[in-house]
Amino acid sequence: MPWLSFDEEGHLGHLNEIPADVEAAERAWRDFLLDGRATPAPHVVHALPMDVPTNLNPEGRSPHFARFLLRVPTVGTRCRDGAGYVVVKMGRLIVFGTVASANERREWKATQLHSEGGSWGVEEYHVPGWVEGYLNLGAQKLQKFGEELSLRQKRQTNEKTWEATDDDVEAVASSDIFRAFEADLKLFGKSAFQKPLSDEDPPE
Repeated sequence: MPWLSFDEEGHLGHLNEIPADVEAAERAWRDFLLDGRATPAPHVVHALPMDVPTNLNPEGRSPHFARFLLRVPTVGTRCRDGAGYVVVKMGRLIVFGTVASANERREWKATQLHSEGGSWGVEEYHVPGWVEGYLNLGAQKLQKFGEELSLRQKRQTNEKTWEATDDDVEAVASSDIFRAFEADLKLFGKSAFQKPLSDEDPPE
């Protein structure tokens, strides 16, 4: 199972501090997926759709924030004060598997996935305060990854981008990655751009 592989590879992080809850969550999710129980509760799953941020204060946030929200898949964990989660971000959807909710159970509103069905369409979601910090940390890592690319990799990326634009500028302009960059540009200004490749080779 993916969970067991995740555990065996040592990626549970601070979830190792609540081993009994980890085992209980694994059993609940496994039994639910195999139709052995009607619901995984209390190890419920929350989901949050990602979209271009609006009315966002850019102070203290990575200028890659929108690009991370819309484009980047990640897998991670979160555990603090007895509340623990497995976090899976799949492009524009982020899912939180509750290992232990502790005192955070009431901080999640309009996010829980229900086995009996349902639909999206809620305008306001409420999540624990750490979620925004978790997303910003992901954006910071995305920014660092881009900055640490070699000069050759950066040049190749720029060349491929211009090639795609020349081939079909309308497709590029309507793409999610362009939409995300445009949002970062509105929020963060020039800092959303990649730094010049070198003093002798400024961006076009």
